[in-house]
Amino acid sequence: ALQQQIIGHNGRVCIMSIFQPTLPSITQEIQQTATSLGKYDELNFFPQFVPEALEELNKGNADECANYIARAALSILTEDKNVSSIALAMFSMAFARDKLVNMINEAKADGKLDSSRKIEVITSPDAAVIDLKSKLFQVPT
Repeated sequence: ALQQQIIGHNGRVCIMSIFQPTLPSITQEIQQTATSLGKYDELNFFPQFVPEALEELNKGNADECANYIARAALSILTEDKNVSSIALAMFSMAFARDKLVNMINEAKADGKLDSSRKIEVITSPDAAVIDLKSKLFQVPT
């Protein structure tokens, strides 16, 4: 479901993971899915590993893990003005969504990011719910 959200997104997407081996496999899955849907040429994404975040999570420091994820995303958003979405690649990263959204909003308020810039945060659970709703209720995504 996350892969389809990324493929259907208009704009540049950064796919973040705290577990580096996830990135090649999700990249391949997205490319294969896009090819099967005839949308390979429309892809505009790149993978990004977040070092040290998993180590913090394994120590039980979920808040510090979320900080690593949010700071890494904010750095990417600051450097690459074309990124319009951050996708958290793993279900186990979804807890960091609120921290990331709050940090983005603070950066907009502080003038570090353009306040009119629309930035979407995509998580695997959210993508799964959207996919399920579209299948059950035929809600457009």
